[in-house]
Amino acid sequence: MEVTLPTEEQIWGSDALDVIKDYGIMVAPTDLAVVLGCIMGDSDGLKTIEGEIPCASSTASRFRDEDVCCVHYQNLNKASCGGRFRESGVRPVLSPSDTSFISPSRLKTGPRGTMIVEYGKYPQTLADASTSKELENLFNFGSLRSTGKIYTFDSVDLDDRKTPFAAIEYQEYELNSKKYIRVPGRPANR
Repeated sequence: MEVTLPTEEQIWGSDALDVIKDYGIMVAPTDLAVVLGCIMGDSDGLKTIEGEIPCASSTASRFRDEDVCCVHYQNLNKASCGGRFRESGVRPVLSPSDTSFISPSRLKTGPRGTMIVEYGKYPQTLADASTSKELENLFNFGSLRSTGKIYTFDSVDLDDRKTPFAAIEYQEYELNSKKYIRVPGRPANR
Protein backbone atom coordinates (compact mmCIF):
# COMPACT_ATOMS: atom_id res chain seq x y z
CA MET A 1 0.00 0.00 0.00
CA GLU A 2 1.49 3.36 -0.98
CA VAL A 3 0.84 6.49 1.05
CA THR A 4 1.62 9.87 -0.47
CA LEU A 5 0.96 13.55 0.14
CA PRO A 6 -1.61 15.46 -1.93
CA THR A 7 -0.35 17.62 -4.80
CA GLU A 8 -1.29 21.27 -5.28
CA GLU A 9 -3.81 20.18 -7.94
CA GLN A 10 -5.41 17.69 -5.51
CA ILE A 11 -5.79 20.48 -2.94
CA TRP A 12 -6.70 23.59 -4.94
CA GLY A 13 -7.48 22.22 -8.41
CA SER A 14 -10.86 21.78 -10.06
CA ASP A 15 -10.70 18.06 -9.25
CA ALA A 16 -9.63 18.42 -5.62
CA LEU A 17 -9.75 15.25 -3.53
CA ASP A 18 -13.08 14.48 -1.83
CA VAL A 19 -11.37 14.46 1.57
CA ILE A 20 -10.19 18.04 0.96
CA LYS A 21 -13.70 19.05 -0.12
CA ASP A 22 -15.19 17.40 2.99
CA TYR A 23 -12.63 18.33 5.63
CA GLY A 24 -11.21 21.52 4.15
CA ILE A 25 -7.65 22.55 3.42
CA MET A 26 -6.50 23.04 7.00
CA VAL A 27 -4.94 20.17 8.97
CA ALA A 28 -4.73 19.74 12.74
CA PRO A 29 -1.39 18.52 14.10
CA THR A 30 -0.88 15.61 16.44
CA ASP A 31 0.76 16.31 19.80
CA LEU A 32 3.89 14.71 18.34
CA ALA A 33 3.95 17.24 15.49
CA VAL A 34 3.67 20.05 18.06
CA VAL A 35 6.58 18.64 20.09
CA LEU A 36 8.64 18.40 16.90
CA GLY A 37 7.97 22.10 16.19
CA CYS A 38 5.19 22.42 13.60
CA ILE A 39 3.96 25.95 12.94
CA MET A 40 0.43 26.42 14.22
CA GLY A 41 -2.17 29.11 13.59
CA ASP A 42 -3.08 29.60 17.24
CA SER A 43 -3.19 33.41 17.13
CA ASP A 44 -5.30 33.70 13.98
CA GLY A 45 -8.56 32.29 15.34
CA LEU A 46 -8.68 29.72 12.51
CA LYS A 47 -10.05 26.25 13.17
CA THR A 48 -10.27 23.06 11.15
CA ILE A 49 -13.72 21.63 10.39
CA GLU A 50 -13.30 19.55 13.56
CA GLY A 51 -12.58 22.66 15.67
CA GLU A 52 -8.82 22.11 16.01
CA ILE A 53 -6.05 24.71 15.66
CA PRO A 54 -4.46 24.14 12.21
CA CYS A 55 -0.82 23.72 11.27
CA ALA A 56 1.05 24.12 8.01
CA SER A 57 1.17 20.88 5.97
CA SER A 58 3.51 19.75 3.21
CA THR A 59 2.34 18.82 -0.28
CA ALA A 60 3.83 16.38 -2.78
CA SER A 61 4.42 19.27 -5.18
CA ARG A 62 7.94 20.55 -5.64
CA PHE A 63 9.30 23.96 -6.47
CA ARG A 64 12.64 24.28 -8.28
CA ASP A 65 13.28 20.52 -7.97
CA GLU A 66 14.11 20.54 -4.24
CA ASP A 67 11.81 22.82 -2.28
CA VAL A 68 8.52 21.54 -0.94
CA CYS A 69 5.30 23.48 -1.40
CA CYS A 70 3.01 23.54 1.59
CA VAL A 71 -0.45 24.56 2.70
CA HIS A 72 -0.01 27.42 5.13
CA TYR A 73 -2.93 28.42 7.34
CA GLN A 74 -2.15 32.12 6.73
CA ASN A 75 -2.69 31.82 2.96
CA LEU A 76 -5.17 29.05 2.21
CA ASN A 77 -5.69 30.00 -1.44
CA LYS A 78 -2.30 28.88 -2.77
CA ALA A 79 0.80 26.95 -1.80
CA SER A 80 3.76 28.52 -0.07
CA CYS A 81 6.84 27.41 -1.98
CA GLY A 82 10.52 27.84 -1.35
CA GLY A 83 12.85 26.36 1.18
CA ARG A 84 12.48 23.14 3.05
CA PHE A 85 9.55 23.46 5.44
CA ARG A 86 10.60 21.48 8.48
CA GLU A 87 7.84 23.06 10.58
CA SER A 88 5.00 21.60 8.55
CA GLY A 89 2.92 18.53 9.25
CA VAL A 90 1.65 16.04 6.69
CA ARG A 91 -1.74 14.86 5.49
CA PRO A 92 -1.12 11.46 3.90
CA VAL A 93 -3.54 10.15 1.27
CA LEU A 94 -4.13 6.74 -0.30
CA SER A 95 -4.99 6.05 -3.91
CA PRO A 96 -8.52 4.67 -4.45
CA SER A 97 -7.05 1.36 -5.65
CA ASP A 98 -5.39 0.83 -2.25
CA THR A 99 -8.54 1.35 -0.18
CA SER A 100 -9.94 -2.08 -1.07
CA PHE A 101 -7.18 -3.65 1.06
CA ILE A 102 -8.24 -1.79 4.21
CA SER A 103 -10.28 -3.48 6.89
CA PRO A 104 -13.72 -1.83 7.21
CA SER A 105 -13.05 -1.41 10.94
CA ARG A 106 -10.31 1.11 10.03
CA LEU A 107 -12.68 3.31 8.02
CA LYS A 108 -14.92 6.10 9.22
CA THR A 109 -17.30 8.23 7.20
CA GLY A 110 -16.57 11.94 6.78
CA PRO A 111 -19.18 14.73 6.88
CA ARG A 112 -20.23 14.24 3.25
CA GLY A 113 -19.72 10.50 2.93
CA THR A 114 -15.97 10.44 2.19
CA MET A 115 -14.26 7.43 3.71
CA ILE A 116 -11.47 8.41 6.12
CA VAL A 117 -8.74 5.96 7.11
CA GLU A 118 -7.25 5.84 10.56
CA TYR A 119 -4.32 3.67 9.65
CA GLY A 120 -1.65 2.29 11.93
CA LYS A 121 -0.35 3.53 15.25
CA TYR A 122 1.55 6.69 15.98
CA PRO A 123 2.08 8.73 19.12
CA GLN A 124 -1.22 10.35 20.03
CA THR A 125 -0.69 12.61 23.02
CA LEU A 126 1.91 13.79 25.48
CA ALA A 127 2.28 11.86 28.71
CA ASP A 128 1.06 13.66 31.82
CA ALA A 129 3.66 15.17 34.19
CA SER A 130 3.79 12.29 36.68
CA THR A 131 4.04 9.64 33.93
CA SER A 132 6.72 11.71 32.16
CA LYS A 133 8.75 11.88 35.37
CA GLU A 134 8.42 8.13 35.93
CA LEU A 135 9.38 7.38 32.32
CA GLU A 136 12.40 9.70 32.49
CA ASN A 137 13.61 8.10 35.76
CA LEU A 138 13.27 4.60 34.32
CA PHE A 139 15.01 5.71 31.11
CA ASN A 140 17.92 7.26 33.03
CA PHE A 141 18.38 4.07 35.08
CA GLY A 142 18.21 1.90 31.94
CA SER A 143 15.18 0.00 33.20
CA LEU A 144 12.57 1.11 30.66
CA ARG A 145 11.61 -1.84 28.41
CA SER A 146 12.00 -1.26 24.66
CA THR A 147 9.35 -2.75 22.35
CA GLY A 148 11.85 -2.94 19.48
CA LYS A 149 9.83 -0.51 17.36
CA ILE A 150 11.62 2.55 15.96
CA TYR A 151 10.21 5.93 14.85
CA THR A 152 12.27 7.98 12.38
CA PHE A 153 12.27 11.78 12.21
CA ASP A 154 14.36 14.58 10.73
CA SER A 155 17.29 15.56 12.99
CA VAL A 156 18.11 18.85 11.25
CA ASP A 157 17.37 22.16 13.01
CA LEU A 158 13.95 23.53 12.08
CA ASP A 159 15.37 26.81 10.79
CA ASP A 160 17.89 25.12 8.45
CA ARG A 161 16.46 25.52 4.93
CA LYS A 162 19.44 24.08 3.05
CA THR A 163 20.33 20.75 4.66
CA PRO A 164 18.51 17.68 3.33
CA PHE A 165 16.59 15.32 5.60
CA ALA A 166 18.89 13.59 8.10
CA ALA A 167 17.25 10.70 9.92
CA ILE A 168 17.22 10.32 13.67
CA GLU A 169 15.61 7.30 15.32
CA TYR A 170 13.69 7.09 18.57
CA GLN A 171 12.85 3.83 20.27
CA GLU A 172 9.42 2.91 21.49
CA TYR A 173 9.14 1.87 25.15
CA GLU A 174 6.41 0.18 27.17
CA LEU A 175 5.25 0.99 30.69
CA ASN A 176 2.12 -0.49 32.30
CA SER A 177 0.90 -1.85 28.93
CA LYS A 178 1.13 1.61 27.31
CA LYS A 179 3.66 2.56 24.66
CA TYR A 180 5.77 5.72 24.62
CA ILE A 181 8.57 7.31 22.64
CA ARG A 182 11.02 9.76 24.15
CA VAL A 183 11.35 12.75 21.83
CA PRO A 184 13.15 15.94 22.88
CA GLY A 185 10.97 18.98 22.13
CA ARG A 186 12.13 21.12 19.20
CA PRO A 187 9.99 24.26 19.10
CA ALA A 188 10.52 26.55 16.12
CA ASN A 189 12.42 29.75 16.81
CA ARG A 190 9.47 32.00 16.03
